[in-house]
Amino acid sequence: ETGTLEAAALVRTQWVNLPLGAAFTTAEGNTPQYRVIPQLDGSKIVKFRGQVKRTSGQFQPNQALGFASMPAGTRPLRNEFVQGASDTAYGGRFVLETNGAIQFMAPVATTYVSLTAISYYIS
Repeated sequence: ETGTLEAAALVRTQWVNLPLGAAFTTAEGNTPQYRVIPQLDGSKIVKFRGQVKRTSGQFQPNQALGFASMPAGTRPLRNEFVQGASDTAYGGRFVLETNGAIQFMAPVATTYVSLTAISYYIS
């Protein structure tokens, strides 16, 4: 079989700093970032890395806190739920909304969360 391959699928995309809300910052020196990765089938995935914490206090149990907002063109096609790691043994749940909002909720008080588990399709 023969076919074509878009050049974008062969180019390593750059990491972009995640726009955090005013009450949040980088944790453990791991800057929160994302990148859009073209797939061979023409779709695109947004992948994350880094860690986030509140500038004061902790994420409180069972309280969904919005800590970032994704720019237009990088938002998920549907609301997504992702389990993620934190500085506790319990981790927590990310909610990624079609309006760009990213929230985190944990079952126990949590100092910081890792974004590495998050990925979703945008096309």
